[in-house]
Amino acid sequence: MEFWTDFSLLAKILFCTGLASTAVLLIQIILLIIGFAAGSFDVDGVDTDFDGDVSADDLSGSGVGWFTVKGLVAFFSIGSWTGFAMDVSGCHEALTICISILTGVIALVCVGLLYRAMNKLQSNGILNLKNAIGKEAEVYLTIPANNSGVGKVTLEIQDRLIEANARTNKESSIPTGSTVKVISVSNGELIVE
Repeated sequence: MEFWTDFSLLAKILFCTGLASTAVLLIQIILLIIGFAAGSFDVDGVDTDFDGDVSADDLSGSGVGWFTVKGLVAFFSIGSWTGFAMDVSGCHEALTICISILTGVIALVCVGLLYRAMNKLQSNGILNLKNAIGKEAEVYLTIPANNSGVGKVTLEIQDRLIEANARTNKESSIPTGSTVKVISVSNGELIVE
């Protein structure tokens, strides 16, 4: 207890803030490791998925914002420990507070930039057939002539091999195994030649 009485009031405040924010940071890390922070977790073989946005990370209400719970925890943790170290080493209080706030803001911005970068890596996975225009496909089921019926083709779009309905405006049908080129998309079907 003797070390506690030697601290200034500022050092005591920074120590308590740093200790509390570091504890919250450790809890966040543990929850992230067990998968709870991702919105889904598995306990004793019972898989629970949450629908909707139940994350407390976004306090701004518009995607990944700057003032998230993780960002604020980083702000208080890094800022408090930096300020504590400076105060204990004998730096002036005004300089200690300024540097403490500055390092906290830097930590908050770094966490915000990290989450924005991770958010850009996400994909919704929706297949857009318009991405097939100009690509070659292989006829899987014969495509009848003159738009008189629907055949099927296989092709790779958006890094997926898909099977899609296809029609042609040509005078003759296109047999199975032929290679065709997608020229347009109409009503969820590929138009090929």
